[in-house]
Amino acid sequence: MKTFVFFFFCMMLMVGCTSTYTVGSKVAGDDYDLDQFNSHIEKQKCTVILSTGEEKKIQGIILSRDSVSWNIPSEIRISSPKSQISQMQTEYSGYEKGKILTFKNGQTKVVGGVIVTHDSISWIEPTMLTVSVPTSQVRKIIYVNRSRGFFEGLWKGALSGLLVGGVTAGLFSNSGVPETVIVLNVGGVILLISPIVGAIIGHTEEFRFKNTMTSN
Repeated sequence: MKTFVFFFFCMMLMVGCTSTYTVGSKVAGDDYDLDQFNSHIEKQKCTVILSTGEEKKIQGIILSRDSVSWNIPSEIRISSPKSQISQMQTEYSGYEKGKILTFKNGQTKVVGGVIVTHDSISWIEPTMLTVSVPTSQVRKIIYVNRSRGFFEGLWKGALSGLLVGGVTAGLFSNSGVPETVIVLNVGGVILLISPIVGAIIGHTEEFRFKNTMTSN
């Protein structure tokens, strides 16, 4: 049993590897050009590490020639004259108290943060703000690729399953159980677990720019 745990632990160490790539221009010998990078990371969650060491966990990163941009949730206040609103009703949405505004054109809106003045009604609506920083201020971008981790766990699990199954069969050769049965059972368990562990850990992809390649 101890041998099984040891080999399984060694196999798990093989899952969750890290690859480092440069981003810039294929002509200049980089691994990814801008379009390839944006297509690869589009809408994915990743971590931007700035030259100051600050980490920002973001989603929907966009890389241009000299800047890195992403969107962050925010709010804006919208105002409308009272003359355009025919009715305002109170409603409870989840745990927050909101208002139902009915406009004279027939449109209705459920809004929060309503402020009423003598001639207008304003409310808060969610929006997205774009934040940009120069690439010179970005140390690296980290993306944990879980689908890649799944397939790495799959093929490493198959190899490790055969290895651990063979070793286990040798240790229990006098148990009366056919070695093939031991190999299939032990190997099957590892093959079943490994892709799941691989997807959870993922394969870490680090993207760097030529002007920051000397940074750690």
